[in-house]
Amino acid sequence: TGFTDTRITFEAVQRHVEDFEKAMAEEPALASEDIAQYALFYRGDFIHQTLTLVMAFFAFGESADEGLLQRYSAEYDIFDAFSVTGGVMIFQSGGGDSFLAPFARNDRLFLDFKYSF
Repeated sequence: TGFTDTRITFEAVQRHVEDFEKAMAEEPALASEDIAQYALFYRGDFIHQTLTLVMAFFAFGESADEGLLQRYSAEYDIFDAFSVTGGVMIFQSGGGDSFLAPFARNDRLFLDFKYSF
């Protein structure tokens, strides 16, 4: 309440792998028997819903020690059938064997032009 054209979402999960074996820890996705994951999303529409801002944060580990993914984007409707979207994704690994370690050097910028007919 109090926010118009705005959505904020928070999700949390605690994953537990039954019968975890040390050999399974060689896979980054299963670095430990228990792992906490958090996600925070924000979406806001502005200028009569022609500009949309989106921010998303994904944290792995209780204090993001297993990695953090951030995504920021903006979409602008130039006219009804044509829009432009741009943004950035930032990967932060939590260390050498963390969940996001394989993606640590994969930050990206993106720009998208969309014409609907």
